[in-house]
Amino acid sequence: MALGLIALVVVLLAASTIVVVMAQRDRAQIVSSSNQWRAVLVIRVLFLMLGIVVAGGLIESGLARNMMIAPTAVGYFLVLGVFLGEAVVKAPRPSGVRAAGMKARSLRSYIDRASLRSLLALLAIHVTVLVFTTAIAIPDDMGRPGRAIGYSNDVGGSWSTPFPGSYYTSTQLVLVAGLIVFTGLAAFWVVRRPRGYSRDFESEEAMRTSSVATVLGALGVSVAVAHIGLAGVAAMHLISQSTTENLMPDAVLSAPSWFLPAGIIVLMTVVLALVIGVRLAAATVFPRNVGARA
Repeated sequence: MALGLIALVVVLLAASTIVVVMAQRDRAQIVSSSNQWRAVLVIRVLFLMLGIVVAGGLIESGLARNMMIAPTAVGYFLVLGVFLGEAVVKAPRPSGVRAAGMKARSLRSYIDRASLRSLLALLAIHVTVLVFTTAIAIPDDMGRPGRAIGYSNDVGGSWSTPFPGSYYTSTQLVLVAGLIVFTGLAAFWVVRRPRGYSRDFESEEAMRTSSVATVLGALGVSVAVAHIGLAGVAAMHLISQSTTENLMPDAVLSAPSWFLPAGIIVLMTVVLALVIGVRLAAATVFPRNVGARA
């Protein structure tokens, strides 16, 4: 329980720092905003904090399955906060003569291509590792499928648990698929919503760019954190099993030769996920000005 509380405090401090930096960033890029836009940001922050509280509850439950889905839960809440903020808070209708841009808005215009490539690479790594760990997992000592890793022969065997097989990965894969769809819907809404949060065109475009970067960052960072946890556990068990030998009267049990290289490769994906996650977090806090132009 103490470790869970410490983890929750660390996450809260990190989130608070991000919120402060985002506020400074918004003051620098958005020179003209309305009270409605500030309300949108408040809703966004509230849902982020709510997601952190829910994740803290999942971690405090002590169940490995809940701990593994906690990061994805935060992603859901932040994306929901962005969507509801810009869907519920209506932009004021400008008085006088209304101006419109000559170029149709498209989601492609508001996405940083480098961030998108990083996100797609992260998703590919995450799904590939989860499919691999699901394929090699075995039932645990209670017969629950996809919860252990090990080997055996006629003499005996060795296994360790909990291992991220289907017992854990099936839920994570469904949640990630849902979050991808939800992120896409939220991003399309941000791009298609009416103008009005600012009377300044450049500020309005900066708002859309910031919102799209936030939902993509929420997806990427939550998947990166989840991958670090899941793949880290898988690598630990694979490497541990590869270095364990059970001495028997007539034979020596040795792990399959591929356990160690597989564990090292999975461990390398943890490092990649960390690097990509930090890169996506930075792109969320400091989005490039890639919005459409009038």
